[in-house]
Amino acid sequence: DAEPVVVTITNEGDGLLTLGDVSLTDASSPFTLTEPEAGLIDPGASTTFLVGFRPDVAGAVTGEIDIQSNDPEQPVAPVTLSGAGLAPELRHPRLSAAA
Repeated sequence: DAEPVVVTITNEGDGLLTLGDVSLTDASSPFTLTEPEAGLIDPGASTTFLVGFRPDVAGAVTGEIDIQSNDPEQPVAPVTLSGAGLAPELRHPRLSAAA
């Protein structure tokens, strides 16, 4: 498992930003997320949430989060995710025969 990454949402507008649904576009992806700490963000303020990555296959993986809000210019903000799953490291025990 990779360490979760902190994602920050900042309100760069003049009015109160109301967050709606923050979700993965594909629930079966190896990415996970937590709910944002705040659903209402004052102008100039921000909130955060965590994105985790738990791949079950080796290789490149992509995903997307949609952040819905009351932003009149961008009511849905897509966030592209990418990660690389690594093949598990196999360790072979050393065996020796006693005479």
